[in-house]
Amino acid sequence: SFGGVDNVMPVDVFIPGCPPHPYAIINGLLRAVRLIAKK
Repeated sequence: SFGGVDNVMPVDVFIPGCPPHPYAIINGLLRAVRLIAKK
């Protein structure tokens, strides 16, 4: 096992949970949108 996916490829946003709470998914998507808007 490699561990987390961040050991294999770069990760910009982590969404915690197994399974993640719907609020965590929305929060992660909003973070990703903000990162994309900055670039």
